[in-house]
Amino acid sequence: MKVVKIDEIKNLKKLDICSSQNTEGNIYILNNNTLLKVLYNKDGEDFASKLQAVSLMKDKEKELQADEFVIPTELAIYKNEVIGYTVPYIKNAHTLNEMLNSKLVSRKDKIRLLKKVGQILKKIEYINKRGILDLTINDLHEDNILVTKDKKIKLIDLDSVYLGNNYPVGAKYLIENDNLYDIKKYKCNEEGIFYPDRNTDIYCYNLIILNAISKSRMDYTSLPDFFSYIDYLESIGYGDKLLNSFKKIYLEGNNINPYNYLTDIPANTKDKENYMVYAKKMGYIK
Repeated sequence: MKVVKIDEIKNLKKLDICSSQNTEGNIYILNNNTLLKVLYNKDGEDFASKLQAVSLMKDKEKELQADEFVIPTELAIYKNEVIGYTVPYIKNAHTLNEMLNSKLVSRKDKIRLLKKVGQILKKIEYINKRGILDLTINDLHEDNILVTKDKKIKLIDLDSVYLGNNYPVGAKYLIENDNLYDIKKYKCNEEGIFYPDRNTDIYCYNLIILNAISKSRMDYTSLPDFFSYIDYLESIGYGDKLLNSFKKIYLEGNNINPYNYLTDIPANTKDKENYMVYAKKMGYIK
């Protein structure tokens, strides 16, 4: 992977992004077409893992054969030290999180966007099965997915990917969920960091869908309440195939990519799906 020397940082403009998810570093506008990610933690295994991940993504760019990945371009050096990396600047784009929470985006368009994410995961599964790569996104969540002005999906912040021979640090929806540790398909080491694979990506994808439906963080929900909410969705008209996909993330056996089932989401349940509406109905809150 090539390197680029950064002369000065303090005069660079920070990119205005969702600060609640920007826990790993600052993003600066380096020039009209390039962003600079300066990592906070520049010591130890975490830093080395991220640099290895972005280098592997660049090395395997041709094998990926997908413009959905916003692949890092160069390692960035400042005062003779590696501080992060550069990445293409995708302008006039919004995060999937913003799109899913926008009142200006129709319910039908939100479902289409969610389906496109699942199609990318299906594409990755096909690439992996052909033996071209062993790729896991590992940090798949709503703020790491961009929607361009022409409604294309772009995966960003790829410094946590797993490419078969690196060991990335566990990602947001994995490390924050205590419900996973007793389920055998989610394997983790002695430090409690999960080994990423297809099941972890599909787990995150199901959560993205559930978060959009419930307008809540469903990975924070206890397992009894989680399964009760799924039963509630069935009672208001959700179909078995999509609900079985949701249930599967906390049951044994491989997870299910539900992108083909999203068009079956009932059209008339919009005001009932909110988790708070459900909680009030169940008497959890007044």
